[in-house]
Amino acid sequence: MARQVGPYQIVREIGRGGMAVVYLARQPALGRSVALKELAAFVAADESLAARFIREARVAGSLSHPNVVTVYDFIDHDGSPFIAMEYLERGSLRPFVG
Repeated sequence: MARQVGPYQIVREIGRGGMAVVYLARQPALGRSVALKELAAFVAADESLAARFIREARVAGSLSHPNVVTVYDFIDHDGSPFIAMEYLERGSLRPFVG
């Protein structure tokens, strides 16, 4: 059975960085795919980094621009913070970063 985080069903991991893991997830109620970003547990234990993650959700959620993904939701699930955002199936940015 897929892992359930709030209204989202995690399908698979699609990315990982120093602070977070990003999953492809489904939001069945709206029939859409989302990118679900989870703050890593060791980072969540650091209050300043957890606050930075929450600020990221708030700032990104307040933006509306064609070059910025839309933030849909912020969830605290079993003590782990998640940001649900627009999923764009375009691949990694790694080849474009110098």
